[in-house]
Amino acid sequence: MVAGIEGTLQFVERNTSAAYRIEGLGRGKIPEHPSNALREAITNAVMHRDWFIEGANVLVEIYSDCVEVISPGEPPHSMSPSDLGSKSV
Repeated sequence: MVAGIEGTLQFVERNTSAAYRIEGLGRGKIPEHPSNALREAITNAVMHRDWFIEGANVLVEIYSDCVEVISPGEPPHSMSPSDLGSKSV
């Protein structure tokens, strides 16, 4: 099934834990993984994926201790693994 960014966020929310905080007479939900961070990671993976790899999709995998967002493709040829985090192309 193909899911958009919103559908993917809903999938992660349905399949991960949440804590609750009492706020007055109600309760507030505290998701296991911050929604803003997940939205950013998934959106970046979709926008920056290698669109020339036919049939490759962005994957979101849920583990007991983390959520992994995997985007198909490789860094630009002008970058090496040691450049990650310090160089932008």
